[in-house]
Amino acid sequence: MDDQEIIQKIINNIYENKFDEALNTLNDFEKNHSNEKNFNFSKASFLIEIGYGMKDVQKINEGINLCEKLINDSEFENYKTDLYYNVANGYYDLYNLCEKNSGFLGIVNSENLQGAKINYKKALDNYNYHELLTQLYTNFGNCLDTLGRRIEAIDMYNKALEIDKNFSMAIGNKAIALFHFASISGYNIEKIYIKIYQDLKSIINKKDITSIGEQGSINIFTNYLKQIEAFFNNNIDKLNKTIQCEGFNEKKLSKFEKFYNDLCFKEDLFLNFRIYDIINKESFQDPIFINICREIGKPDESTKFLIEYINQIKEDYIVARLLFVLSQYKNKDFNNISNKTTFVYSLDYSNFNLYNGLLKSAFTKCYDILDKIANFINIYYKLGYEDYKVNFNNIWDENLIKIITNSYNHSLYALYDIKKDFDLKFYDNIKKIRNSLTHRKLVIFDLNKNEFKQNKEIITKKDNNEYIDLQTIAEETIHILKLLKSAIIYLISFVNDEVNKNLNNKKITKFYLDTTQFLE
Repeated sequence: MDDQEIIQKIINNIYENKFDEALNTLNDFEKNHSNEKNFNFSKASFLIEIGYGMKDVQKINEGINLCEKLINDSEFENYKTDLYYNVANGYYDLYNLCEKNSGFLGIVNSENLQGAKINYKKALDNYNYHELLTQLYTNFGNCLDTLGRRIEAIDMYNKALEIDKNFSMAIGNKAIALFHFASISGYNIEKIYIKIYQDLKSIINKKDITSIGEQGSINIFTNYLKQIEAFFNNNIDKLNKTIQCEGFNEKKLSKFEKFYNDLCFKEDLFLNFRIYDIINKESFQDPIFINICREIGKPDESTKFLIEYINQIKEDYIVARLLFVLSQYKNKDFNNISNKTTFVYSLDYSNFNLYNGLLKSAFTKCYDILDKIANFINIYYKLGYEDYKVNFNNIWDENLIKIITNSYNHSLYALYDIKKDFDLKFYDNIKKIRNSLTHRKLVIFDLNKNEFKQNKEIITKKDNNEYIDLQTIAEETIHILKLLKSAIIYLISFVNDEVNKNLNNKKITKFYLDTTQFLE
């Protein structure tokens, strides 16, 4: 056999779960290629896959170490996506082998999950070709889902499905992630269960799922199908019906409302789960809320607190979102209003105007909401911090981490994991922009205009946090809005789970909520 045939044989052995045979073939092959860098590239990924199949932690670590060595080799600059991806898979495999059986505690204390998350992100940051993306998005989604960050996991699955709409693992894992939010979705819970059921049914017998390596996935998907069938008392006919949704006629919208809907839908900024395959009235709504119940005969002050606080956070979010949309809505009225204010032009092509002010205000409002989420946790768990001293980065002390560990609440942990991402500098640009806006100044340039391009050097200069181009701050505002959407849903989900936990085995009554807004 030539080299390519031997490589293919190893791949086939792994696919067929013949890991001992794969390792023997790899070892024989190495005798003649041990000094070849290209061989080491293949060897690294094989060691991780074989190690996982053989439950050999040492082999996985050997593969990870070899990948990390190649990452620092300039000859493999164009292969960093593959290498980071393999490292991430290795860490995720180590979590599955060494920590998964510890349940929630294994997640909270797992350095392997953090290693996987970091390297999946690096793989995406460095990708320069298309072939790997579907699997990369899906695996990153699986990692985020394990960390409780199911909204961001769903986003990864959606990105995979944009590339391959029939990719079964993305369809199935997205459905399961959605299952955990059904009770807070604001939809009729039957509709969301039907959507999940139909998606799982569509893939359960597909070839890429029934392959040898995916038997575990079949068992998981089947378990969720059975749960939903039990919820519907095994009324399969009802589960197979087309989901009905309210029609939508955009011709009745004003020019601005259509612009608002289109932009927020495009960037996925509405607080909903998009369970329908077609655009409809619910596509442009924010129905997510806790499923309100309380113990019969008990006062409802705590329920009132939850409703008011979540209302406030949602209100802040829709205002921040509106400010962002207004910053993008160029029109004569806003031009006239902006021109009523005198801004002195400093002859450097910087821009101060109403639109940029709205964009800066949207960004600042977003960051403030993160601090408000932190203070909710402070009040909810009676941590004792004074309101004005609480922010999203300082709330996570040893006492709160102990509470999280004992809570077994995945959505609460998801909020803590977002804080870990701040520590990892994943959101460094967001933090720098916020500090400039809050404490100093932020000067915006429009680099899309030819006459401004000479200022690119000023803006991109290292550690220059007071200058930014218009496209970057717009993108970062979308970034923080999407982060906030996730954080708000995690907050609502965490509260919903805690309320239900406290009401377990008690006589309860449901609230029928009045959603009047008194707008007239």
